[in-house]
Amino acid sequence: MLDINIIKARIAARAEEFLRELFGERLHRAGPNAWRVGRNGSLALDTRKSELLFHSFENETDCGDCIALWQRERGGDFSSALRACAAWAGVADDGTLPVLAPRTPKPAMSATDKLGTRPQGWPMLDPTHDVLWRLGVERLIHDAGAREEIARWRGWQRDALVPLARAHLISAPVFDLWPGAITPQPCVAFRVLQPERVTDGEAAFWALRPVQLHVRFRRGATRCDGSGLSWVYAPTMKQLAVSDGGNAPLLITRDGRDPEQPGYGTRCRCAIICAGEWDALSVLLAAWWIDDFGTLTVPPGLAIVGIRGEGRSGTDAFLRYFSHWHLDSAVLLADADRTGMAWFHPSPDGRAGFAEQLEQRGVKVIARAPREADGIKDVNDLYRTGRFGLPDVEEMLTAAGFDWKGGVR
Repeated sequence: MLDINIIKARIAARAEEFLRELFGERLHRAGPNAWRVGRNGSLALDTRKSELLFHSFENETDCGDCIALWQRERGGDFSSALRACAAWAGVADDGTLPVLAPRTPKPAMSATDKLGTRPQGWPMLDPTHDVLWRLGVERLIHDAGAREEIARWRGWQRDALVPLARAHLISAPVFDLWPGAITPQPCVAFRVLQPERVTDGEAAFWALRPVQLHVRFRRGATRCDGSGLSWVYAPTMKQLAVSDGGNAPLLITRDGRDPEQPGYGTRCRCAIICAGEWDALSVLLAAWWIDDFGTLTVPPGLAIVGIRGEGRSGTDAFLRYFSHWHLDSAVLLADADRTGMAWFHPSPDGRAGFAEQLEQRGVKVIARAPREADGIKDVNDLYRTGRFGLPDVEEMLTAAGFDWKGGVR
């Protein structure tokens, strides 16, 4: 049985392509105001109906969802329009999930084999969030407008976002994830990976599971009640029963796996630990360790990690989840603020700081942080202003004693 909500969400992620299918050259003549939500604004969501609405070219008060628009332009009854939209969106007749790519039957795999696939193949715990994530990835790949918005926001080149989306490191949701609470506004989504102890036969190892969507909003965003908004987790930690506390960091490695997973990864000898997802992605882009197809070319034995500050959800989560790595060295790229500097000082309760705790584990620590006096907060600021590139990454890894040339060329 077809799920109309999945069809609408899939078409919302590729709205411009859908309109070209129906209107062709008329879309170009009408310009960007040819498709709107409700009675004003550009591409966005009607949070009351949780769907994308389109305007008629001839009458601005005449709008409807993708099914109604198909009927208006192609004729037919509701059922035939629904089937036609489902076929265009690639939604299977016998299920609710979109078919994003042709699939061929594969032989049964062990738990180790399943967890050894790249992150694209890992479903989230909540099937709804999994669909929203994959649709958001498609939107970022196909929607130049969405890329332009994020590129202006972060000061990046627009084309850099396509490889990141193809690697499933970033998504651009346009869906009404939280109806009635958050107005539609520029945002991006990351997946939160939580390490999980897995047993396959007699072998036990850590694997990484995507458990949450971490949605970041542009500075100045607000909720419907006017309160400030910076980020949202879905589901929340209270709703996430499987969590033992703390958000696992964003992890970037050569094949997307835990670099010490038995039979798959190389031992993780060095980690570049950043304060947040944006900084971790900035390092990846600055070092040119991702190609146009989203293939990661990070040197074997190196991991780029983005954690959320200090304490339970940041430094503590890293030390707890990745204690099995037994790093030789780590490059700490802290923010130039109080939270970032706390990595290098004892906490108020007398506990050793993050850097000292790593050193106590035998890790050689290379500390780097921008100067707040220069008006630079973090690595992302350095990268987008042209003050952080491949030579800087190579210098840091050389100082850490890591052979960054291995596997790069």
